[in-house]
Amino acid sequence: RTRPRRRKMSAHREARRRASRPNEARSLGFVHDEFSNGAKLRLLTGIDVLTREALAIGVGARLRSGDVARMLNRLVYLRGASL
Repeated sequence: RTRPRRRKMSAHREARRRASRPNEARSLGFVHDEFSNGAKLRLLTGIDVLTREALAIGVGARLRSGDVARMLNRLVYLRGASL
C-alpha cells in the first residue's frame, strides 16, 4: 500500500492581517437549511470581521452569482470598499 503524495504549494501566501478597525474586512458565508416539507432555504450573510456586525443577509430558495454580486455592490455603495 502506498501513501498518497502530499501536495506542496507552489507559492507561499502571506499571513492575513487582522482587522484593526471597523469596515476594514468583511466576510461572506452561505447557510443552508431545509423545511419539514422539503423546501430549501439559503441565506447569504455578510459581516464585519472586527465588530461581527451583520451588514447584510440575502434570503432565497436559490442564490445565484448575480445575487452575490448585487449584495457586494450594495455593501460597497452603503459602506465603501473594504481595505
